[in-house]
Amino acid sequence: MLVAVAGGNLQGVEVAYLARKAGWEVLVVDRRAGVPAAGLADRFVQLDLRREEAFQKLLADVDLLIPALENDAALASLTRCARSADVPFAFDPSAYAVSSSKRASDLLFDRSGIPCPAAWPHCPMPVIVKPSRDSGSANIKIIREKDALKAFLAKAGGEWVVQAYIEGPTYSLEVLGNPGDYRVLQVTDLYMDDVYDCKAVVAPSLMPAELVSGFEKISRKLAGLVNLEGLMDVEVIMDQGELKVLEIDARFPSQTPTAVYHSTGFNMLEAMGGLFLTGKRQEGLYTSMSGSPGAPCRFPGNTSCQMRDHCMSWKAFLAQMKPLPTIPQAGRHGWRRSLFPEMIAGKPIKRGRGCWKT
Repeated sequence: MLVAVAGGNLQGVEVAYLARKAGWEVLVVDRRAGVPAAGLADRFVQLDLRREEAFQKLLADVDLLIPALENDAALASLTRCARSADVPFAFDPSAYAVSSSKRASDLLFDRSGIPCPAAWPHCPMPVIVKPSRDSGSANIKIIREKDALKAFLAKAGGEWVVQAYIEGPTYSLEVLGNPGDYRVLQVTDLYMDDVYDCKAVVAPSLMPAELVSGFEKISRKLAGLVNLEGLMDVEVIMDQGELKVLEIDARFPSQTPTAVYHSTGFNMLEAMGGLFLTGKRQEGLYTSMSGSPGAPCRFPGNTSCQMRDHCMSWKAFLAQMKPLPTIPQAGRHGWRRSLFPEMIAGKPIKRGRGCWKT
């Protein structure tokens, strides 16, 4: 099986590595030469993804296209190319449209009773100020004085989210599946710093056992609210004994899937690929899975894996990885349609070859 990975940076490394672990052949495409994921690919092609005619030719023998980037224009180009080439595209544009906007996500949390940090002005100082559309912790600021906040917002352009600043342990959990059939995977601990953002991921988690089931419940609920088809990451922070959702990401994450793989043997990419190729879960991939819809995937908790890829150079990271074997329905809200007009057709995502045919 040949998979095309669009994007060769941190997400691309994660996807390429786990694709190789699944025994798949890997084609990585990026507009820049020398990207980290190129070292894990069977074949690398330097190409601007917006050159759609050239990219479609690359897809002739591809079985599955996986995005490893968060550029809206590139994602729209990938969607058009996948449709033209009739190649399954492992991407849920409707769920991504919500998760890629911090403001849209926060509105979803608020309206659905999902616990999250209080929004300004209904919280004390200090606050954390985040651009609605940037990924992760890019351009995030902590502001401790009201006057400084007022001055910042007066000068800042664009859309910003202002919330209570909370200090506490941070955790992540992936949820995988289709509407009505979601599985939560393994909770991981996230370690942050001011330089690298997420500098380390540890599995299994040190989260108190009595909180894990609540985290799983929140994650399944969020997947249902965005009608997830595929994989989504949920990140929470502990605030005085209560878990509060910081963000959701309906895309293939970086760092946590490899940590989970080495902790449990479960390959999230292989499982997600099966969903987009067949529309069904590959039951043999799951460990100790309960038969009831929405049941958690229970893993043995005796293996600890620490992914510290941000803490080393890309060269050292790739050298470590080298030993490898050869809320609402889409369309109801105008902001979703305007963000991905080519992608959201108001129909369930179809699977496999012929998935783009009406």
